[in-house]
Amino acid sequence: AFKGLPAADQVAALPSRLRAEATLDQDMRVGIRYLDVHEEFRLHLRRGVLEVAHKPVGDAALVLEVTREAMGGLLSGVALRELLHAPTLKVVGDLAAAERFVGYFERPFTSKPEVVVR
Repeated sequence: AFKGLPAADQVAALPSRLRAEATLDQDMRVGIRYLDVHEEFRLHLRRGVLEVAHKPVGDAALVLEVTREAMGGLLSGVALRELLHAPTLKVVGDLAAAERFVGYFERPFTSKPEVVVR
């Protein structure tokens, strides 16, 4: 579902999925560079808030170079390490920091939650 979204919509989905309580002591700048549509986004995660700007990555500690398909996979819950085997995703910088960053976001439901009525 996420793979067909424009880059800006994919990135806009991130702040609402942030597990803020896990990031209260964090201050990191991450870039997302879309290779297929030539767009860049600068994300600043600071004290439980993720700010997103549609501008060059500049001072980012790490950059995720992605395609919309690869980012769609990440948003759908595919592990970062699984996507690294494809040429559609590359981490420029610290891989461990990238995995930590991706881990700060809720994974979507892959199946409907079961409702039990008693």
